[in-house]
Parts: sequence; structure tokens; C-alpha cells
Amino acid sequence: MTVTVNLPLQKTELDQLKDLLHQTAGLLLSGEWDEKLATRVAERMARLGIRSFEEYYHLLYLSANKTEVFCFVEGLLSAENYFFKNRAQLRGFAELVLPAIITPRRELDEKKLRIWDAACAGGEEPYTLAMLLRESIEDIDTWQVTIVATDIDRSALQRAETGVYSEHSLSKLPEGYREKYFTETDGGWQIAEQIRKMVTFKQLNLVDRFALREQRLFDFVFCRGVLPYFSAPAQKKVVGGIYDALVPGGYLFLGESESIGHITAAFELDNIDGFLCYKKP
Repeated sequence: MTVTVNLPLQKTELDQLKDLLHQTAGLLLSGEWDEKLATRVAERMARLGIRSFEEYYHLLYLSANKTEVFCFVEGLLSAENYFFKNRAQLRGFAELVLPAIITPRRELDEKKLRIWDAACAGGEEPYTLAMLLRESIEDIDTWQVTIVATDIDRSALQRAETGVYSEHSLSKLPEGYREKYFTETDGGWQIAEQIRKMVTFKQLNLVDRFALREQRLFDFVFCRGVLPYFSAPAQKKVVGGIYDALVPGGYLFLGESESIGHITAAFELDNIDGFLCYKKP
């Protein structure tokens, strides 16, 4: 059955929708998002067979465990992703920060390492970290390595778990990585099983304080490119949750041009060979 959707949305309806997304997902969306929001509403209404915005908004507001909110947000915040994005920062992590953590642990025979990728999208970033660890830690097979990758977008997580990527996603790979860690298939490039097994994906809403409390004892947290989408109160909640998730001496890595100095003074700012990261005292 074809469903006729009553769009475009009125400004009051868009404002109502943005207020709800702010309350449930912490998103702060300006007028520049109106067209994309209206398109997403039309997509979901057509999929669900709903004819009016009022009915759909009612579903969003009342959806159990905010499942429809998750469905709505899926794909809304999509950004250009590829392996080894912001390579300078990743090089600093692998060559300077990581050794400072693993060297004393190796000497004490405490070979455990935990990393949380807080906004993993389609999986390029956590798999990049897995490849970096495998290249940087010569005795990695004797370590207990945990990489937890979370995102609010279920469809992105499904793509990540499949581990098949386009030519574009591989365009910035260092020399030799394609041959070593990928196999060409009919659907694209399949990442190696030894890398896939290093990453655990799960859905998580970063402004859900109960879900954040489950994230603990991480040595490194990567939260790159997502904080600017959040309102100031939501940013404070997310950064506070990340602080609690880190062990003392753990590091937080943000996206290019991102800062949390206006949000909290709890972290120490480290300038390591020209790139910035934040350390929990």
C-alpha cells in the first residue's frame, strides 16, 4: 500500500521534533538540519504506514526504550569515514602514547589493554585501532586486548560487524595494509578475521547515563567527531561519563579542532609532538 505523507513539515513541527531529539539523544540541531530532518521523517512514516506527523511524533515520544528514536537517528549524523582518518593523531597514539602504557605493563606481566571507541559509525575507526595495535605491539598475541565500539546507529553497527568496505574507505590506508588485512570480494573489501575478532560492537546512546555507567576501566577512549552535535548539557554529561570510564592515567582522543576545555577542567591537556589529547590524572 502506498502511503501519502503530509510534508513538508511546519517550523513548529520541526522545532517540536528537534526538542524531542535534544531530550532523548542530546542532539542540538540548527535550522540547517531542517531539510534532512523532514526527509528522515518522511522515510520513517512511509516505512511504518503513518499518515500524519502528529501520529509519528506520538510514536517517537512514547516508543518503548526509545527504539523509534534510535531508528530515526540512524544515518542522520553520517559523516565521511575511512580507515586511518586523522593519521597524525593516530601516529602519535601508536608511537608515543601507547608505548608509555604498555611498556611498564609488560615488565609487570600485566598484559591487559582496554579501548573504547565511543562513536564508531561503520567501524573504520575501531578496526584502524585494531590494526595499529597489531602493528605496534610485537607480542600482541600474548595480550588480553579489548576494543569496545559503540554507536547509536544500528544500521552502521551492522555494516561494521559485516566488515566489508568500499574502495573509498580504504583510500588512506598505509602502504601494505590492504594486502595484509583485506581480501577483495564481490561486495567490496573484507577485513581480516584476526582484526574483526579484536572488536566488539554494541549500540549505545551516549547521553544515556545508565548505559554510560557500564563503560569502565578503559585505558583509551576515542570520541572523535560527535561532541559538536550535542548541546552543552549533553556534552557535559558525555564527557563526565568518559572521565568515569577511564582508568587513572587513561587518555581521551577527540576529533580535529575539538576541545573540552570549556566543558570540564578534570582532564590534563597533553601536547604530544604537536597533537593534543586529554589525560585523566
